[in-house]
Amino acid sequence: MEGYEIFAIRYASNATRRSSQNFLRGDPHDSPMPMDFFVWALRSNERTIVVDTGFSEQRGREEGFPVSRPVALSLKQIGIESEPVDTVVLTHMH
Repeated sequence: MEGYEIFAIRYASNATRRSSQNFLRGDPHDSPMPMDFFVWALRSNERTIVVDTGFSEQRGREEGFPVSRPVALSLKQIGIESEPVDTVVLTHMH
């Protein structure tokens, strides 16, 4: 069994988000519910996996979720370039 390093990369957040924005049918309490946005990277000696790809700075601005740190830059800082990524897992579509 191979061992993996696992990285949680926070690339954006929205401190003003409300709970009613996070649930399909809203929330009658409508309280503050800040949200952080993450990409995950898993790396072993044999493989590199990225879980979700985040969104661009432009898309973040359009949606009201300012990107504080571009995903590609964060991946590069931990030694992950696009070339060695073997697998990309998308958990949901927008």
